Amino acid sequence: MSLRKRPPKPRKEEIYFIGACNVPLEALDPALTRPGRLGRHIFFRTPAWEDRRDIFDLYIRKVAHDPELDTRRKRDELARVTSGYSPAMIDQVCSMALTYAHSDGRPHFTWEDIVEAMTTVESGVAIGQEYPPHEERATAIHEAGHAVCSHLYNENLMSTRLSIRKRGSSGGHHRAMEIEERFADWRSEMFGHLIHVLGAMAAEVVFYGQNTTGVGGDVRSVTWLAGRMVGYAAMAPQRVDLSDRIEDPERRAAEEDRVMERFAKLGYRLGDANQLVAIQSGGLEIAGRPLSVALRAAPVGGDIHLLEGHGVMYTLNGLGPNGSIKTGEPSEERHLLLRREAVELTLYTFRYAEDVDMVVTLLPPRPPAKGEPASATPVPPVQALFFRPGDLAGELDVPLAATIPPATPRPETFPKTGPEAQRIETLTGSNLFTATFQQDQDASAFLVLERQG
Repeated sequence: MSLRKRPPKPRKEEIYFIGACNVPLEALDPALTRPGRLGRHIFFRTPAWEDRRDIFDLYIRKVAHDPELDTRRKRDELARVTSGYSPAMIDQVCSMALTYAHSDGRPHFTWEDIVEAMTTVESGVAIGQEYPPHEERATAIHEAGHAVCSHLYNENLMSTRLSIRKRGSSGGHHRAMEIEERFADWRSEMFGHLIHVLGAMAAEVVFYGQNTTGVGGDVRSVTWLAGRMVGYAAMAPQRVDLSDRIEDPERRAAEEDRVMERFAKLGYRLGDANQLVAIQSGGLEIAGRPLSVALRAAPVGGDIHLLEGHGVMYTLNGLGPNGSIKTGEPSEERHLLLRREAVELTLYTFRYAEDVDMVVTLLPPRPPAKGEPASATPVPPVQALFFRPGDLAGELDVPLAATIPPATPRPETFPKTGPEAQRIETLTGSNLFTATFQQDQDASAFLVLERQG
């Protein structure tokens, strides 16, 4: 007689174990996801364009709304501008839009209420805090930089929102959504996105000659994106092509190599702790006012002659008082290096910028001696290098590397008696001036240059 029980007969019911999570599958214990356990995996995506249109058709009819939102064009646009939204987010947007309308005393919501609700869902509730006038303008310029670059460089994006209302930690808000939903991006499109994000920083530099801390999130974003482009997608910069400017093949190849080297050097400078100065560039202006350049004929009592033409001004800023260099000791070698930088900037400007008749480069002032107070003058007199194209005619006819080697030396490796230092001395000796900023009775601003020696 067997002591074993008979195995039970299979039941007719079929039992399924179903689990759900919102973390990557790789983050789960393999013992849980292997075949025989929870071995069949289904991924749920966010709704596509057609799905979002159907979801809006479902939710929007439940709430009072402007009849214009029932048109095909508006429903299509609602589906486009909510790319990445889940059904719950679309439901929340419709409900919140009606709340905004009711708070304004209206029985139904409009397109503007929908846009405000979307912005709140994505970026947070608007903060009712006013800007100082100058900061309001700077924020508008920042966001306009995003919008303009997006319009020019992202052919598959269309701007949907642009605002300078504070939300969370953000001072403004620009949003652009895809016209056509795609699953992959070309290298040119990724570069366009980099330009779009950095457009705000470029706008600040164009208008103010410097940028604010408001670009921090933008810089962090493009740094990550650029690393992903290179390390994940093997995307490289487009080769510099100067065939439309230089006919001679050998000269063109040399100049293209020179420009690429310049780009590389600029990139390394961003993280170079030994960099002497930061460079600011812009038109001839000070504090937003146009600046006229004038030459004084003689150091004492000489007549002032105004110069006509379009100019560019560079400022070599140290981190010390009044823009002086904070570290190291003043030396002839260091001064020659600053003049070398000014010559390089000038040659690039005359070679590649259009309609430039003069270049002014303001050098850092001498740092105060130990125990000496910093100058109380807002803009103290400084040395400046001033060039017109004729001053460097010979150098503009040859490759840049023939005048200035690509590698930038340091003061301790740049002997003042060496051939490169002597060349810089020759190019800059007669173009070195003392620069002072002066104001006329009608509030016109002048940069007066007095030749040294």
